[in-house]
Amino acid sequence: MARDGQINIRLSKAEKKKIEEYVEETHEFGSVAQMVRQLCHREIKNNSPSGGIDPDRLRLIVGETIDPLAEKVAEIDEQLVELSANVSDDDEIDKLARQIFHNLPIHNHPEEFHSPVESFHIADAEEYLPSAQLASTPSAWAAYFDEDVTKVRRACATMMDAYPDAEYYEEEFDHPDGYVQQAPERRYYKTN
Repeated sequence: MARDGQINIRLSKAEKKKIEEYVEETHEFGSVAQMVRQLCHREIKNNSPSGGIDPDRLRLIVGETIDPLAEKVAEIDEQLVELSANVSDDDEIDKLARQIFHNLPIHNHPEEFHSPVESFHIADAEEYLPSAQLASTPSAWAAYFDEDVTKVRRACATMMDAYPDAEYYEEEFDHPDGYVQQAPERRYYKTN
């Protein structure tokens, strides 16, 4: 680009001397003319609508980009919390299934259960393993391990899948507290 245009600037002698000393001391610009040109271009670029950065526009662009990402991160975080809870719960169920299996009574046939389940009281299982083994129902194991009966039923189902020696049979009985049973109670045992 040919430089055939000219701009004249009037300065006091002190201003001119100050600018010349600055150029000589800093070595940032080769001459006063080069300094003036670069500073003018910089000022135009920073303050023009097309060359500068509009802070409001920048916030809008960043917001449009960040907001969906923040929502996605929140969704992922929720899924991780849920997954972590499920994994922890599954680990607890697996552990409980192992504990129940290792404490099951050993029988070759379900008829070897000596006592009918009606004679068993849930309160007995809280203190004594033999009482829990005598009944060997989800309710008895729930009392013995101090767990929710629903959790124990899940553990028993897991145990049946994991241990081929685990068996159960269903027995109908009347509960001592007068509860009318809707379905037979499962009594679990292992064969070896």
